[in-house]
Amino acid sequence: MKEVPTTIKKCREAATETIGLLNEAVVKYAEEKATQGQADDQYILGNRYYQGLDGFTQNDEGALKWFKKATEQGNAEAMHNLGHMYSDNAFFGNATVATNERDTLTA
Repeated sequence: MKEVPTTIKKCREAATETIGLLNEAVVKYAEEKATQGQADDQYILGNRYYQGLDGFTQNDEGALKWFKKATEQGNAEAMHNLGHMYSDNAFFGNATVATNERDTLTA
């Protein structure tokens, strides 16, 4: 196997660093938009956390937080994903906690 030339290695390192910076900017922008109270932005941010997209680390707590906020404003897509989280116990890990949390939301 041939060794990759130093120039190519440096280009790859620079590209990786640039992508990291862009991802940080995407996360910051998305969080700013969601905190302004727009349900669609809250859903998008929740989905990024739920699936680990666009530089976001997969984070069930973050997804739950933003899906709940969007759901409270009537966003159907957030309701759908939140329902999946409860049904799969993706966040809670046990049915009792999931049921209590779900019952609180529907009360």
